[in-house]
Amino acid sequence: MGEVARWSTVRPADMIEGRPGSGTDSLLHKQVLVGTYELQDKKEGESSVEQSRLGTVHLLTLTEEGGAVDSCCSKDCSGVFDLKWKDENTFVTAGADGAVHLYTATDVDINDEQSSLPLETKSFCLSVGWCPAVASSTVAYSSQGGEICIGDLKSESTISSWTGHDHEIWVTTWLDENTFATGSDDCSLKFWDIRCPEMAVKTRRFDAGVTSITVPRASDNLLIGSYDECVHVLNPQNPRRDLSTIGPLGGGIWRVKTAPSDESPLILIAAMHGGGYIANVETSEIVTSFEAHESMVYGCEWITPTRVSTCSFYDKLLCVWDFQNPAG
Repeated sequence: MGEVARWSTVRPADMIEGRPGSGTDSLLHKQVLVGTYELQDKKEGESSVEQSRLGTVHLLTLTEEGGAVDSCCSKDCSGVFDLKWKDENTFVTAGADGAVHLYTATDVDINDEQSSLPLETKSFCLSVGWCPAVASSTVAYSSQGGEICIGDLKSESTISSWTGHDHEIWVTTWLDENTFATGSDDCSLKFWDIRCPEMAVKTRRFDAGVTSITVPRASDNLLIGSYDECVHVLNPQNPRRDLSTIGPLGGGIWRVKTAPSDESPLILIAAMHGGGYIANVETSEIVTSFEAHESMVYGCEWITPTRVSTCSFYDKLLCVWDFQNPAG
């Protein structure tokens, strides 16, 4: 049990997403995308707003056992705050240049940018989510200043935009083809309906910023991560009350991924300063933790039912590690 592989991300890593449809008999994801963000040194006479923020998207291939990592290719871009696959060939990034960028990828290469959508205001684009409707090219994306946009990447047009939060919006997650949720540094979780945008359908206040929203495949509940170092389990029909809570985990909850099996109660957690965790969402118990990272853990992804990957920021590191599944 423990670490089985590590790979340098060159720049600080903040995101890892498994490629849909790339699984094999032994791997859930044969390939993953890793996003990075690096603030460049300030030049003479340059303000902090004008400082360059560079990024790279790495397409990585895992060996058949998932115990080694090989780089297929890398694409330099603006600093990456978020990235999401649409399908096995298409993904989108939320960039420090204030825009959403659409890319396509083969098994061995990332093609040049296909289209983009800028924010309405000059700001960092912090999160992005694909509308789950079949064949939809609609995304919801958010800004450092609390702006929410709905746009169409096929026509590269903004459908609507409004100020939804008072501070940074760290996460945008669709619940169905008409509704999505956002989490912000203003300590609020808000639910929106694109048929009547600009006014939140529901709001839940937390004691700290909301950083992660996960929709389990086989549950009506949501998993909400926060700077309060806990994962909150709640039902979106009554979001003001926690059904249960996991933590505190020693660091803000940046990402939560449910286990690949609908029957499994396990979740994978990237807990920033707290490291990586496996927890049981039914019992709220911690199964194991991973503390080899020397910096904040921002990204996480499942590789097999007992092997996962996590990435960390200032040490620029991707780790693959095993754990003992309590179910055997």
